[in-house]
Amino acid sequence: MKQKASSQSCCKLWFRFLIFSLLSSSASWAVPNAFDGTIDTDWSKAGNWNVELPGTSAGNTAIVQNQRTVDLTTDFAGANSFDATIRDGSTLNISANFSNVGFLRVGHNDGHFGTINHSAGTVSTTTTGAIIVGEPTGNATQDSNYNHTGGTVNTAGIDIRQKGKLNISNNASFNLGSGGNSTIRSGGEVRLNGGTLTVDKDSENVTVTGDGLLLINSGTFTSQGADPGDVLTMHNDVRVVDGTVNLAGQNYFGGEFRVVGDAATIQIDRLNSSAMITTDFVFEMDSDGISAIINTNWMNLEYTTITVDATAYTGGAGTFTLFDTNNLSQISGALNVIGLANDLTGQIIQDEDNDIVTLRIVPEPGQAALLLGCIAVGFVLLLRRLKPGH
Repeated sequence: MKQKASSQSCCKLWFRFLIFSLLSSSASWAVPNAFDGTIDTDWSKAGNWNVELPGTSAGNTAIVQNQRTVDLTTDFAGANSFDATIRDGSTLNISANFSNVGFLRVGHNDGHFGTINHSAGTVSTTTTGAIIVGEPTGNATQDSNYNHTGGTVNTAGIDIRQKGKLNISNNASFNLGSGGNSTIRSGGEVRLNGGTLTVDKDSENVTVTGDGLLLINSGTFTSQGADPGDVLTMHNDVRVVDGTVNLAGQNYFGGEFRVVGDAATIQIDRLNSSAMITTDFVFEMDSDGISAIINTNWMNLEYTTITVDATAYTGGAGTFTLFDTNNLSQISGALNVIGLANDLTGQIIQDEDNDIVTLRIVPEPGQAALLLGCIAVGFVLLLRRLKPGH
């Protein structure tokens, strides 16, 4: 009996040793590497992590959770590529170089949200669709935000999900490379309020899928790729209020492209459409007019619709340029003018001889006839006064 007990005891000890060895050898991937802030808020101190510094071992995922605030103030690059997730209402403040990152996630999981404040330094990711902001279901109680106010981001792609906001402002430079495609999903937004958003399609075409929004309030949205074969295809909605849009190469827009007011500068080298990729252009006039889309090479608007919303317009009759191009093809979609007041009517005119599309605003026919009648009556009365004896 004693011998049997001793044998069982030896088996238990051996089993525990085996489990401990396995866990020890795989701790970097089996145990979440969470920031616990044992020392302070510094990302770069090993003692602040419950396993090890991110990237020390392959497959390590760094997690900032439980409403913590973490500061990355010195340059950091993992020895191995690593993923990082900011969730549970936590915040990561970046003011130095942050590199060898695979996926950089803000929120990411159902119901989770977080914030990255990136004010200086260069963030470089290594994975397609590497920067993820927001979460899949929209159940989070707050938005997830990547606030890019300074420095540079170099990434092969973005995935902006529900309640996800990528906010680019001040002098920040966000570079979306040609290594992979991107998504701006319904409920997700990329907001340009200064700085520069650049798409590099010089070596590989870039496609942005999803039903979300690219909102350009100021700053510059630009693309690289001078050849016709360098293609940018955006299925999401685009709204241009102010700032500069300067897109080289060939460009397709599969959602709504809305121009708001007359403050923006919009230049597109080659603008194309197809039966599979159709565009709804909406020109939302302000009180004075509307910004034109300038085309420097050729423009195919065959599979497009054009709507002018003149609800805010307070001026009178006039002609406004909508598209100015070097080579205009016939528009086959609907052409609509809505919202005109003050007894005005509008018409969209495509002039293929001069390669221009304009909006012409004139008085309504009834008002024009009334005006001409008044002029005629006034002229007759004037003649009578000029006759002798009157």
